[in-house]
Amino acid sequence: MNAPAATGWRAWLRRNAATIARWKAIVFAALVLALAGALMVAERDWAGTRDLAPDPETAFVQGSIGTEFIPLAVARVLGDLPGAAEHFQPAGPAAGDWIEQFGFIRRAADDPLAPLPLGLTLSNYRPATGAPSPIPFVGVGCGACHSVEVEAPDGNRTVVIGAGNPALDLIAWGEALRATILATDDPEGPRPGADWIVTADAIFDAYETATGDSLPWFPDKLMISLWLGGFRDVLLADLGKYDEPFGGAALRDATMNPVGPARTAPFRSLTRIVMDRPGTLDNAFSKIATVYHQGWKEWSQFDGSVRNRISRSAMAALTAGATQDNLMQPPITANVVAAATFTYDLAAPPFAQVFPDHAPAADAAARGAASYATHCAYCHGTPDGAGGWTPGATTGAVLPVADVGTDPQRVEFRHAVRAPTWLYDVFAKFPEGHDLRLAEDDMRPRPRGDPADFRPGYLNAPIDGAWVRAPYLHNGSVPTLAQLVGLECRAQAHFRGKHAYDVAAVGLADTGAPAATRYFAYDPSVKGNGNGGHVYPDWPCGDGLSDAQRAELEDLLAYLKTL
Repeated sequence: MNAPAATGWRAWLRRNAATIARWKAIVFAALVLALAGALMVAERDWAGTRDLAPDPETAFVQGSIGTEFIPLAVARVLGDLPGAAEHFQPAGPAAGDWIEQFGFIRRAADDPLAPLPLGLTLSNYRPATGAPSPIPFVGVGCGACHSVEVEAPDGNRTVVIGAGNPALDLIAWGEALRATILATDDPEGPRPGADWIVTADAIFDAYETATGDSLPWFPDKLMISLWLGGFRDVLLADLGKYDEPFGGAALRDATMNPVGPARTAPFRSLTRIVMDRPGTLDNAFSKIATVYHQGWKEWSQFDGSVRNRISRSAMAALTAGATQDNLMQPPITANVVAAATFTYDLAAPPFAQVFPDHAPAADAAARGAASYATHCAYCHGTPDGAGGWTPGATTGAVLPVADVGTDPQRVEFRHAVRAPTWLYDVFAKFPEGHDLRLAEDDMRPRPRGDPADFRPGYLNAPIDGAWVRAPYLHNGSVPTLAQLVGLECRAQAHFRGKHAYDVAAVGLADTGAPAATRYFAYDPSVKGNGNGGHVYPDWPCGDGLSDAQRAELEDLLAYLKTL
């Protein structure tokens, strides 16, 4: 009785095979659509509200600006990955972890974002694409570069928001990351298919060892595995522009990494990111700038090239690794706008507040104000006594390089004439009315303008918060205000890194000898490092001063502490 029934069932299957196949396809498609719908719903929750319209200070200090690059779980164990200690602790374990050795500012232990250093951000957006992510990614925010930990002579430390971090060696830190991810025992070096030292399993093991917790397969292990492969592919594809990374001791060698602490190479980054070219001849070094009272400045950047205040922040994000896709995410756009807004009225804390035992004498500062009016106010302007700033005759003007005499590389690098066009083309892609869209007349020189109209020079700008702007000049070539005004002659070869603050000379202390924390050999004879020019008043320096000149400059220094 069973055999005929089976035969009939098989016959029915054969007769209806096409219908069954269609129903299988329909069911499978329905499952796929349901899964896709569930993922779409989940994605809306993945990004969460972490970055939605924060207050301006939070946006500046820890809000995403679209630079997401590494999963949080990986960032937590960077120094523990196989072979990473050589790169993330180039001075050896005794000199501290990578936060210490690369000049970041450590967060308090009870900070919700610890152990990340100040200014590294968290969001649930993926690198490059800006797509929502089920796991958090780390980026570099405004606060990482534009915050400084000031160490007083008594060892007390104060974090000052808005000043450029003179200890931060961001370029070397990025090289340490590349060196770790591209590390291989393959004699041919990093290449597709190489046997990599850092694998997904190595990351998972390092995380479990460091935290005592095991990462779940979904979403963490899956997303980290996908990230590692994709990130490494990007690094491999970029070797033609960036070359193989430096690592280990070479990260502290100024002949290998000529940028060093306190500085960036923004136009080299622009050339690589926007124009897909190496930028190897670029010595347009720029110190990490202070960002106080941006509302006082119609034009900004050291060369006075950008007017739109929001675009200034977006351009900084671009050179730090942000993409248009990430910047287009509404919460990230809101963060950029809020962070820029924070700087409009941001003021430096008074010198006397940070160093109450070293406040300048009132009579000396009063005499120094007269000297400032004679030698400085024409270009930089003066405080108006009511919390504002009165421009001088040329405040806001671009002073030709030949007149100011400072190192020309920042404004005369190879692609200086075309850079405004490149930048404009990036930000012109934002939709009409978007907060980050840039107008042609917000750039100098005007995009696609006549090269003959290009007049390289440096912007005369207010110098509020002068005491916390060290190192000085656009390339960070002068360690102290005492050297800048000529009380002391400008240092030739010296060493940079993490410094105590020199309350007498006003700037970086102890630059004369190398140490574990002061390792970068700064040589002003190197192209882009020049420390000449801006000699006001035009007197001899140091021992060449007369007694009257020295007394006047001491008073001027006292007044500059009050700005």
